[in-house]
Amino acid sequence: MPAECDILVVGAGPAGVTAAVAAARKGAHPRLIEKNPLPGGTGVRGLHRVMCGLYPQTQLLPPEPLNTGLVREVVEQLAMRKPGNKPLRMGKVVVLPFDGADLVSVFKALLDKENKNLVSNFRCRATAVQRAEAGIATVTVDDGQTLRPRCVIDCSGEGSVLQLAGVRVQTPDPANRQLAGFTFRLKGLKRADEMVSIHVPYYLRRAVEAGVFPAYVKYTVFMIGDNSEEGYCKISLPPDLPDRDQQARLMARQILRHMADTLPQFQQAWIAELAPAVLD
Repeated sequence: MPAECDILVVGAGPAGVTAAVAAARKGAHPRLIEKNPLPGGTGVRGLHRVMCGLYPQTQLLPPEPLNTGLVREVVEQLAMRKPGNKPLRMGKVVVLPFDGADLVSVFKALLDKENKNLVSNFRCRATAVQRAEAGIATVTVDDGQTLRPRCVIDCSGEGSVLQLAGVRVQTPDPANRQLAGFTFRLKGLKRADEMVSIHVPYYLRRAVEAGVFPAYVKYTVFMIGDNSEEGYCKISLPPDLPDRDQQARLMARQILRHMADTLPQFQQAWIAELAPAVLD
């Protein structure tokens, strides 16, 4: 017999975690499933360093978050873990620097706190959907269990349940999509400062103009990590690039070699971590 649940939330990124926790706090009995082993979504898997959409576009720093409730709670919990991470301005947008491990810790604490009403299943994905006249009747997950939710919230980022249900999903034309991203973390930098964030894209653009790298490398950005010996480099790749994951890993190593030959801060640097995949 299918297992009953009030709400099935698919995806444990920021949207999915807060949806499940909010439902549990209101007295519902939600079920959260996530295909990866940890919560956090793209921000964690993609080695992102900043979170946008939390603050108004204001000249005053630090600003108050736009929303109260769980959003403010997450921001406060992140601040407790890294008091030095203050909101900062990037162009016209105010963003919050964060550490991926801290975001995982905050989300796990939120989920654990509501474990009387909330069931969380990681390494678990939807594999089949049976539709009913009024919506979705059942969702089968990859351990063979069938769930009968009263409501489904698809926070997978790719509309996985909608696609399994055969619902028509409108997606942008590949030619008009934002470039996909691949981030890698560097250690062993030598006294890197904020100017390196300007030097890296400048010298990579010059390398593109000289024919050393393909055109998409000119969109690469660099951010200093938690100290002057650590940094994060994000490569933007076109959606139609063949073997993107393999090409991204190869390009990361080529970019590091080029920067080691160009900037003294990179001469002893090495790749400490690669994102698991190119993320759209």
